[in-house]
Amino acid sequence: MKKKQLILCLCLLTSTFAWSGNSQKNGSSDPEEAIVKELVAKKKDFIGKKIEAVCDFLVQKKSFIINSVTTTETSPWIPGTDGKIYVDEVVFFSKDDDQMHSGLTYYTINVVVKSPQVLDSEFWKDIPDDETWIEVFVNKAKNFIIKDIYCEKTTSSSHEIYE
Repeated sequence: MKKKQLILCLCLLTSTFAWSGNSQKNGSSDPEEAIVKELVAKKKDFIGKKIEAVCDFLVQKKSFIINSVTTTETSPWIPGTDGKIYVDEVVFFSKDDDQMHSGLTYYTINVVVKSPQVLDSEFWKDIPDDETWIEVFVNKAKNFIIKDIYCEKTTSSSHEIYE
């Protein structure tokens, strides 16, 4: 009887370690973190392609839901901007604004865009103020060409960048 219990215990431990190893893929048991790490590891595959490729990657992975979006802009004082403010990055957030402000851990996928040069004010002009705004935003950004990708993890006490 003790031999059966010992074998059962060893089997349980072995399966627990195997499950733990699988959940630690990319060094994380957090599925969102695993996805951003995988995306950064594969960013060479995305550079030069449309943002739509990143969106397709996220849809395929299913664990990173885009809950908020924004852009970052160029400075009007940078040479070559002609004093105008252009979209520089498209940023996807894993949590919505309320969740981020409540102290939950969240991730961002920051996609630096190469082209086309779009004025930030023009980009945002037709984004509706209703429940469809994220979908409309993504549809407007999907043809931007990717120059670089980096991701960030923010917790209530730390901030980490994956490049």
